[in-house]
Amino acid sequence: MYTTPAVAGDVVYVGSCAGTFWAFDTQTGEVLWTYDIRDAWGTRVNFHGNPLITDSLIITGCDGSGGGHIFGFAGATGDVLWHHSDERGFPCDLAGWGSNVYAVTISDVLTCYDVNSGEVRWTFTGGPVRDSARWSGSPVIAGRRIFFGPRDGFVYALDVDSGNVIWEREMPAPVTTSIVVDASALMLGTKDGTMHRLDQGTGEILAEIALGARPRWRPLLVDHTLMVLVAGEREIVAVDDSLSGVLWRRQFDHQVMSDRPYLWEGQVLVGDSAGTLWSLSPEDGSVAWTVKLEGALRGIGSADSAIIVGTLGGMVYAVRVR
Repeated sequence: MYTTPAVAGDVVYVGSCAGTFWAFDTQTGEVLWTYDIRDAWGTRVNFHGNPLITDSLIITGCDGSGGGHIFGFAGATGDVLWHHSDERGFPCDLAGWGSNVYAVTISDVLTCYDVNSGEVRWTFTGGPVRDSARWSGSPVIAGRRIFFGPRDGFVYALDVDSGNVIWEREMPAPVTTSIVVDASALMLGTKDGTMHRLDQGTGEILAEIALGARPRWRPLLVDHTLMVLVAGEREIVAVDDSLSGVLWRRQFDHQVMSDRPYLWEGQVLVGDSAGTLWSLSPEDGSVAWTVKLEGALRGIGSADSAIIVGTLGGMVYAVRVR
């Protein structure tokens, strides 16, 4: 299993569930460096969340029963410049703002670190967990605020520098997706099968729409279309960003294994358990093209005109569709 391939210049970075983080040449696939958790710590853990790339560092987290870690790697060499351990780890995508990087642990602690030194600047923990069957959604930043939906059934807006709570909003059910932001609002899904639109400034619930199934993972907003993978992982539902109605639904014969829809050159990409990479129109969900690969498709990224795809079987592909 691979995280979303992250590209910086001529290098693509990916992490695997086997506990190895890789740096590849984007043109040739040559391995530039690796970091193996088992060699360094003697335990097998998993890279699940997507990393944060800075000018000189790759910051990424991992999680597992053997413990978890967050690393600041030197992008060019893979040397560990800073590191923290956690009892369970960091399964979510990282977020960055200026010299801050933000990470969420499995135990629902949101921590702000200094990007360059790894120094802890502040931490925040919500209330008691109400939904133990999932991880917290990844944090997201807009307007000098970081928005966080842990498993206590609330959504929080915190100041990016201090971690002080600006507002909190109790939701009708536990949050089951990462939060998506647009110019003035937040959009997120809850366990009762509903998508919600919240005011960024106050947390007021502005609109709601029932999807008929529990929204999951990380929705994608393209222009005014919000695309959501729902429970069962065989259907994507698209709604307008005002949540006034469903625009289209796309069902698949096989389970969608990519943990989100991905945007690439105006098209929406998803990968399934049968090895098919799908390109969909965000306007109506129609199929633009498909590519058949070997293995269940997990992480999807891009480098120049190539699509980089990681599979659950451990293969990484660079795909050109022209």
